[in-house]
Order: sequence, then C-alpha cells, then structure tokens
Amino acid sequence: VDAGNFVYYENEITGRTQREMPKPAFEKKIDALSRLTPRDPDDPDNGEYMWREGPEEERRRRRFERQQKKVKEKEDKRRRDNPTDLEQVEDVLEDLVHTVEYELTEERLIEEYEAELELRSVWNPATYSYKMKDLPEGGQGSKDGYIHRGKFTRKLVSDLQFLDVKITQA
Repeated sequence: VDAGNFVYYENEITGRTQREMPKPAFEKKIDALSRLTPRDPDDPDNGEYMWREGPEEERRRRRFERQQKKVKEKEDKRRRDNPTDLEQVEDVLEDLVHTVEYELTEERLIEEYEAELELRSVWNPATYSYKMKDLPEGGQGSKDGYIHRGKFTRKLVSDLQFLDVKITQA
C-alpha cells in the first residue's frame, strides 16, 4: 500500500507492519552488491564472494542464535527432568553402545600393549630404540610368518641389522 512517500508492508503471520522509503530497483541492487567482499583477500578475482553483514543484521543473527540456544537448553532440561518413555529407551541404548565401544577399545589397547611387551622381551637391549623387521619369506616358522607354540603365537621378527647371528627355532 502506498501512502505518501513510504511503502508499507504487513506481515500476515505476525501482524507487524513495516514501512520503507521506496528506492529504485537499481539502487537496492547496487547497495546489495556493495556488501559483497571477496572470500580470499589475497586473490579477489577468484569469483567467490561473501556477504558482509551490517550492524543490524549482525544483531538479528546473534539474537536468533541466542534464542535457538535457549530453546535447546530448555529442551535438554526437560529431557533430563521429565523424559518420555521413548527418550529413556534411546538414552539406555546409547549408553549401552558407548559402554561396549569403550570396553572393546580398552581390550584392544591392552592386547596391543601385551603384544608389544612380548615382542620387546626378545629384543636385544642394544636395539630398543629401533623397530624389529619381519623376516623374509621362507624364513623359520610357518608360511604365514608366525611361530605357533601352544596357545602362544609370535610373529617372526629380527634385529639382524645390528647382530651378526642367525635366528633358529629350538
């Protein structure tokens, strides 16, 4: 609706009315283009631009973010204080999955640590800071490169780089 020198807009949902001075279309476009800045200041001709928000837009954005944060905090508090049956089941399942994942990770780390200790038990003390290398194909042991003795399985490795001896299996 045009009333004098102002244009009035009415938001049907909120019932709010906004009034603006009419500008020619090209002025609005030029104003919008003036707010664009290159994303990469070192290479402004790469064709990528971002919107430089004004103080009013920044205030609106921050206000919206604060509102969203409050809504999320309110929902989290409600869920902690009075969860629905479905949310309780969801929380229990999530806790079970995290507990199993944690235990499996712990077991894997302990196995790796014990394997490292077992491997280091046969190292020559002069070579502690060096990694042992796998023996070449056709060395002692089975074809897969492991020694199988009872319940223990060891990978065949050698520090032959530092010692002039031949490793044999007794």
